[in-house]
Amino acid sequence: MSKKDDSATKHALELIGLAHDEVSTYYKLTGRGPVMIGEIALLADVSEERAEEIANNLFHKGLLKQIPGKTPIYETLPPYAALISQLQKFHKYISDIKSHIPAQLSKTFAKLESESGKVEVAKMFGIYRGDETYQHNNIRIFPVKTFFQKLHQGKVF
Repeated sequence: MSKKDDSATKHALELIGLAHDEVSTYYKLTGRGPVMIGEIALLADVSEERAEEIANNLFHKGLLKQIPGKTPIYETLPPYAALISQLQKFHKYISDIKSHIPAQLSKTFAKLESESGKVEVAKMFGIYRGDETYQHNNIRIFPVKTFFQKLHQGKVF
C-alpha cells in the first residue's frame, strides 16, 4: 500500500469514529493472525482495559472478528466496511446537494426578484464540483470546469 493509500485509509478509519490509538492498533494487528487482549495491550503499549475497549470498538466497526472461546481471540479484517461506509456517506452527501441546491437557488432568486422588483433573470446557471452537466427546473447546472470554458468562449451570456 502506498503512503497516499495508507493515509487515505487512516483518514477513513478516523472518519468512522476511531480514535488515533485505535487506528494505530488496527495497523499493528493487521497481518499478525489471531491475538488475545494481552497481546493487543503489548503491541499497542496500552493497559489491558484500554486494549479491551479498542478491540470491542474495532469489532463493532467491522474491523476485527472475534473467535469464540473461554478467552476471546481477535483477528483483523480488511477495512472494507469502513471504506464502504465512507463511500455511502459521500454518495448521500452528493445526492443531497444535487437535490437541494437547485431548489435553494430558485428560492433565493425568487426572493431577490420579489424584494427588488428590478431584477430580471434572463438565464440562470448553477455550478458544482462534479463532472456532468444537467438541468433542474430550467436551471442548467454545470461542472465548474465546463462553466468557465463556456464563459471564456462567450457561450454563457
